[in-house]
Order: sequence, then structure tokens, then C-alpha cells
Amino acid sequence: MILKVAKLGVKALRQVSRDVDPKALSRGDYEAFLTDLEDTMREYDGTGIAAPQVFTPLRVFLYEV
Repeated sequence: MILKVAKLGVKALRQVSRDVDPKALSRGDYEAFLTDLEDTMREYDGTGIAAPQVFTPLRVFLYEV
């Protein structure tokens, strides 16, 4: 699913993000979100995207070369 992307100046981009729980990550709790984040990055022809850019205050980013 393509997520809504925040524009420059939106308050969500200045919020402090939460750490990702390593146990939740290893359980796969974030898999659906990470897939959506990747789909969104590719939809906008980006090489990287961070969770706060899609209104999710987590310390997560994806980068693709």
C-alpha cells in the first residue's frame, strides 16, 4: 500500500521518534509496515525514506542502491 508522504514543514517531521523494539522486529511485527514503506519509496522514485516521512514516529529508514 502506498502511504501518504509528509511535505516539508509538516509538524510530524519534527516529532521525536520512538526506538524500534528489537524483539518485535525479529518477530516480524513490522513486516507489513516495512513493505508499505518500500512500496511508497519506489512509487515516488526515491532512493531512501524514513518512517516519519509517512507520519509514523519510529526510528526506521530504508535506503536502496
